[in-house]
Amino acid sequence: MSVLQIKGRTTESHTDFDAASYSSNSLILTNARDERIEEFSLELSVGEGWSDNYSGNDKSLWRIVDGMTIKGHDSVVVEAAEEIKVPHNRYGIVLPTGSLFLSRGVLVASAKVEPAFDGKLKLRIFNTTNKNVYLTKGEKLGSVIFFSTESTHTQTPIKRGSEISTLPITRRARLKKWFSLNPTIWIGWTLNLIGSSLVSSLILYAIYYKTVLEHQSQPPQAQQSAQPSPNEVKPK
Repeated sequence: MSVLQIKGRTTESHTDFDAASYSSNSLILTNARDERIEEFSLELSVGEGWSDNYSGNDKSLWRIVDGMTIKGHDSVVVEAAEEIKVPHNRYGIVLPTGSLFLSRGVLVASAKVEPAFDGKLKLRIFNTTNKNVYLTKGEKLGSVIFFSTESTHTQTPIKRGSEISTLPITRRARLKKWFSLNPTIWIGWTLNLIGSSLVSSLILYAIYYKTVLEHQSQPPQAQQSAQPSPNEVKPK
């Protein structure tokens, strides 16, 4: 089984795609820009949505405006910008981009793209470093290569729609995310606040409460003058 040559085998026309979807000259339907279509691979980039809590029960995505941050040793799901529709006799595999991993420590998990897939791929991305990594919208994430299947059978369409939230991320969610991304900052603020409160308490005690306590511990002046002197001789 050899890797399929992609250059010259893509189209944006649904008519051309449907006409050749069962033939040996079948095409990959995609809206990818020309610079994303390489000789033997289709390059994938950061799209419109992402999630740090993606699961089978929650597939909603936050909208990406300019970019998104991955915490150190954490993973997120990012929706690829490129739409892909696969014919019935092609099978794809998503591979990580070596340059992104070598330069920034970000690794895209391998994934399969089955025949009759239609939509945008959602990719699990891992930050293997202990530092936060910022990915910009449109940045290259990985590649998908295709193979020809040994036989052609009608496959059940696999439709993957976009589930990006139309609502902006809430203030509470932003704060929660900021605290999770910047633990050293808010821990430092907390320690400084505790330290400042402790210093203020000590200063207040030294200036005010200590003087008050010393004053309260002294007997009244009249009582001091009424007490006999130790050297005074009592009359017989």
